Amino acid sequence: MSEAIKCENIIEVKQIQKILSIRPDLLKIFDNILKVADGRMNAEKPCYSMPIEQNKEPDLSDHSSDSDLEDL
Repeated sequence: MSEAIKCENIIEVKQIQKILSIRPDLLKIFDNILKVADGRMNAEKPCYSMPIEQNKEPDLSDHSSDSDLEDL
């Protein structure tokens, strides 16, 4: 299994934590949000392939139906 992803390893997160260090109440909330994000990111199942979308070509005109337009 691959290594777990942790939000705290993101540079911007460390910068936000430094800014919030003067407000322990907000820092605690931010840290709790990181814990939830870590859990959700690591709980996601990997997608090994994208679903294949069917490509339907439009019906091409045989020009016989276009003769009605010539009368205009």
